Amino acid sequence: LSGVKSPIMDCKICCFTDHISQDRVEHISDIMLDLFERKVRFFGNVKLDTHNYLGVVSEQERSDIIKSADMYVDLSEDYWHRSVMLGTPPIVFADKHIPGINTFTDKKTLEEAIEMTLKGSCDLGAEEGERAVMQSKEKFI
Repeated sequence: LSGVKSPIMDCKICCFTDHISQDRVEHISDIMLDLFERKVRFFGNVKLDTHNYLGVVSEQERSDIIKSADMYVDLSEDYWHRSVMLGTPPIVFADKHIPGINTFTDKKTLEEAIEMTLKGSCDLGAEEGERAVMQSKEKFI
């Protein structure tokens, strides 16, 4: 689905909770608190106990939210490809290096990744995103 930039959904940073377990939330509580303080807007099936959590959204709304955000924080490494395709820079919670994508593993590297993204220091992982899209298309063939 292609997203539509919408003033209603406009935000600095968005994040989806669908594949984040409650145990994981507790395990990365310092990162979550930092994201809450940054007023990140959270959407998805896993409810968070914060006013930043705005509920469950459809796939179309998800695309619109990403398209309307300045950046997308991916805490589960499962949706950043969509962000790349929609042209919104992702920041991914990952131990491994992802070419062209700012990643983080803790609160300090999250701050660095956000600063780098704000400065435009990412190329949206075009090659990695293209490879992932091709792999997903191959699954359907």
